[in-house]
Amino acid sequence: MPFGESKYYFMKKKKVLIVPDSFKGSLSAKEVADSIASVFPNDKFEAITLPVSDGGDGVIDVILANKGFEKKGLKIFNANGIIKETEYLIDKLGAVYIAVSGASGIQDLNKATLNPLKASTFGTGEVMNYVIDSGIKVINLFLGGSATIDGGTGMVAALGTSFYEGDNKITPYDTNPLIRYDSVNIDTLAERMKGVSTNLISDVDNPITGEFGAARVYGPQKGADSEKVEMIESRMLRWVKFLEKRFGKELKHLLGMGAAGGIGLPIMASSDCKIFQGAEWFIDKLNIRELINQADVVITGEGSIDRQTSMGKIPGEIAGIAANKGKVVIGVCGKSDGKAENFDQVYSLINQFNVSEKYAMANTKELLTEMAKSIASKIMLASKIS
Repeated sequence: MPFGESKYYFMKKKKVLIVPDSFKGSLSAKEVADSIASVFPNDKFEAITLPVSDGGDGVIDVILANKGFEKKGLKIFNANGIIKETEYLIDKLGAVYIAVSGASGIQDLNKATLNPLKASTFGTGEVMNYVIDSGIKVINLFLGGSATIDGGTGMVAALGTSFYEGDNKITPYDTNPLIRYDSVNIDTLAERMKGVSTNLISDVDNPITGEFGAARVYGPQKGADSEKVEMIESRMLRWVKFLEKRFGKELKHLLGMGAAGGIGLPIMASSDCKIFQGAEWFIDKLNIRELINQADVVITGEGSIDRQTSMGKIPGEIAGIAANKGKVVIGVCGKSDGKAENFDQVYSLINQFNVSEKYAMANTKELLTEMAKSIASKIMLASKIS
């Protein structure tokens, strides 16, 4: 019988696992999870909340929601060279967690100030430089939500690499060295990263160049017109060839290198570095498979659920695991475009309340709470978990 059509009510509490990503521009993952959980009556449900991320915006807050992490603050340059305060985390074992979205993120800029020909990851490099000086030996760098497509040139400049335009050294805190450099001295990078293990956690699996690369896929989102996209693509190809020749590693076809404008390229090339698909990393670290085993219903989602949700995004990965285990899988989102795989039902704010996207984003919490009430009522009638 389809979800929601059973005439039988539960006789005991059912476990509902609520594991959403953020609704970008509206609510954090924790706010989404708490809003949904608030309407499930305690006498009928055991609601378990776990905010999740795949490495993009809000990733620090998601990790911090778990015990055993200490938050640190640091003043650095944002992607456009303006001083800002950013945060990183350190765990009990001394490993550090840094988000590119926090140091060089697109959320710091408005549409008028987006310009990937100038935006730099220097600020992310400043954080890395600081923690390495502090004696840190393990760095988890989350690739997602950046305003940049600089191939990590700004970041490694902060770590001591020198870029030159003619005979003049480029100052990269407010400019993209990738676009301007004629020559580079990268001799000190490998020594700087010696003894440091870096894990790159990527929110996408795009390669660095080509049809699905950083410039052509994400350039328009970061302020690049078609001419700028091709300029960045050309310069990126040059940078990749240089790094491959200099360090003897294949980078061009490595999945995930296109994340955050290719920031991971020089670290992957020069050091002890591994790259992970963001959704898989979080599913393992947060023990989500076991939580799904214990649940009767799994609710997950993000701002938009569409066909791409099933292409590596964390709600899609969670839905796949839960569906394979025979759980009821419910998707919640602001908007839905097309049928995503492995969901029994997808609820979108726009469709549920027949409102505009602008209205839904301005009233997300109130609408989501009302929608969750409807979901809770339907779960109580669901024969699939009776």
